[in-house]
Amino acid sequence: MKKITSLLMLITPVVITGIATAANEKDSHQKIQPSVITTRIAASDDEHDSHQKIQPPVNTTVVELKDIHGDTIGTAAFAQLDNHVFLKVRASGLTPGKHGFHIHQDPILKNDFATAGGHFNPTGHQHGHENRAGAHLGDMPNLVADANGKVDQMILLDNITLKEGALNSIVGRSLIIHAAEDDGITDPSGNSGARIAGGNIFSSNDLKSPLN
Repeated sequence: MKKITSLLMLITPVVITGIATAANEKDSHQKIQPSVITTRIAASDDEHDSHQKIQPPVNTTVVELKDIHGDTIGTAAFAQLDNHVFLKVRASGLTPGKHGFHIHQDPILKNDFATAGGHFNPTGHQHGHENRAGAHLGDMPNLVADANGKVDQMILLDNITLKEGALNSIVGRSLIIHAAEDDGITDPSGNSGARIAGGNIFSSNDLKSPLN
C-alpha cells in the first residue's frame, strides 16, 4: 500500500502537466490534439554519483473527451509506472451523480460512440467487478460528477498497459462515459445507459526523457 501511495505522489504532477498542456492549447484557440507525453521521474540528489540508480520510465498519454456534439468536455490522462496505470479524469458538463465509465474495444470514428464497439475484454469475461464471472479489462469505477456536473477523479488500474502489442494494451482503443451509473454486475455494460461522451487512446512512446 505504501508503494502505491508513493507512486501516486510521484505520478500525479506528471498527469496534471498533461492536462494543463491540453487546457493551454484550448485557451489559445487551437484545436486540441491528442497529447502524448513521456517522462522519467527526476533523479534524487543521491543519484548524481557514478553508480546512480536509474528510475523506471513514466509512460503517459492524454485523451481528449468530447460529448455527442463534438465539444470538448475534459481530459483523461493515463500514466504507467511498472505494472501500475493511473488515470486522472477531469471533465464538466455532466449531470450530477454516477456515470458508467469504460475502456472500449475500438476507436471512436467521426464522433459516433457506437463505433467504439463493446468493452475491452480480451479475456472473455462477463461484465462487472461484482460479477463472479467478471470482469472485463475495460471495466472501471463509475465517475462521480458533483452538483455542478464536474468530475475530478483518480483511478488506479492494474490489469492494463500502455505498451503497444501486449494482449492487455489499451493503445488504439477508446474511453466511453455513460449517462447512468454502472451497477457493476449486469452483462454486458452494467445498465449504464446511453453513451454520452468519449475519446480515443492514442499511442504512447516508451521514451526516457527528463522530467521538466
